[in-house]
Amino acid sequence: MKTFTISLSLICTLLCVSGCKTGELNSAVSGNEVKLEGSWQLIYITDNNLPWKQIYPNGSPTIKFDENEQRISGFAGCNNYTGSFVASGYTLSIPDHMAMTRKMCVDGAEGEDLFTSTIGRVTKWKMSNDSTLNLLSDDITIMRFHKLLVNSPE
Repeated sequence: MKTFTISLSLICTLLCVSGCKTGELNSAVSGNEVKLEGSWQLIYITDNNLPWKQIYPNGSPTIKFDENEQRISGFAGCNNYTGSFVASGYTLSIPDHMAMTRKMCVDGAEGEDLFTSTIGRVTKWKMSNDSTLNLLSDDITIMRFHKLLVNSPE
């Protein structure tokens, strides 16, 4: 009887722990398949101590995920970019070397450099609600994006 009680306690504990871990990743979207697909606008980036309008005077960077093609594209703060990504579950890899236009960036070059260097450090993703995408380096959020409407400009 003692063995049965200990075994039952162990099983309950394991179920609780595994349930909590799953809930951390996407508590706001449980029960639905969560996808990266779509267009997102940057609303937070780590290592930035400047006012947002100063670092991104040409507008906030964007990212568009095409999961079928495993491609990304968007606006980096001055130039447009395109590249690939690899996602498996909640792991995410975005190479820091992407094809970019080559505009002369008098304003916004610092923000663009910050964006391109930070995006290359991404290792995971999670949703904090239906319209907020968090990109993480290990377990630390380094970028946060807000979902754009379908017809929004990028």
